[in-house]
Amino acid sequence: MLHSMIFKNFVHYHEYQSLEFNTGFNLIIGSNSSGKSVIFEIIRRCLSTKKSATITSTYGESKVSFAVCRYINVSAEYNTMLSGIYKQVGDSPKQTTYVKFVIFQSSEKQYICCANKFACKEMNILSEDTMMSSENVYVTEEKTPKIYNFLKDGIVPIEKDADAVEREIIVLYKECDFKSKKESECQCKLAMLDDRYVATFPMRSIGPSQWTESDRVDARLHRENEIITNERAEIIHFLFEKGMKGFDKHVFEETLWKLTHPKKNTNLA
Repeated sequence: MLHSMIFKNFVHYHEYQSLEFNTGFNLIIGSNSSGKSVIFEIIRRCLSTKKSATITSTYGESKVSFAVCRYINVSAEYNTMLSGIYKQVGDSPKQTTYVKFVIFQSSEKQYICCANKFACKEMNILSEDTMMSSENVYVTEEKTPKIYNFLKDGIVPIEKDADAVEREIIVLYKECDFKSKKESECQCKLAMLDDRYVATFPMRSIGPSQWTESDRVDARLHRENEIITNERAEIIHFLFEKGMKGFDKHVFEETLWKLTHPKKNTNLA
């Protein structure tokens, strides 16, 4: 199960964030556009490209983003595991660095990091044919203490540790060589985590919901999915393109604002 997660500089979240989850039911509550869906989106980004074939946008001017999820009771062989993403924005999509990585305990009781690096042929779309795999890198308490203790003992790095965590992720990234195009251990470990995660997101895709098991979660279908989404948005097209007798766009926008800002509107009548 997902035990905890840390992340920085994605969509609504410029500053470092950490979340810990309880066994059983967890509820995330917030106003519109506060970042609730982003949390689940980031979790998906930490899984394989079969669950998530696109990239989450960064926040503000900072060029570095990262996210790490910690899982417990993964399997009989692996009690704990970390999966994460590291993104460094370049001057163009093709210059953007995007890495998926997994950290786990090997049979020799050593902690290992394996990673895959991707290039972006288009903005925010990962291309599996650009993937390069790295040889395993050792993770030690001396070299990366925050990451090491996060995996080993579940000690979630706090806000003041954010810069240290970022430096440690970059240290591991620089140790990776990314020379192989063969199927990697990172892919195998991510596939293991994929099997334990399912999510739906209402009104976010070509149908009434976005499902992580959908065959259309594929970078090659990204443009086609966009076209289908637009074609199926019948109500929006009808209201804003063809018009509707008696439809007042100003009243609509004013009412929508009131409903989505309840704290600023005590009288919604």
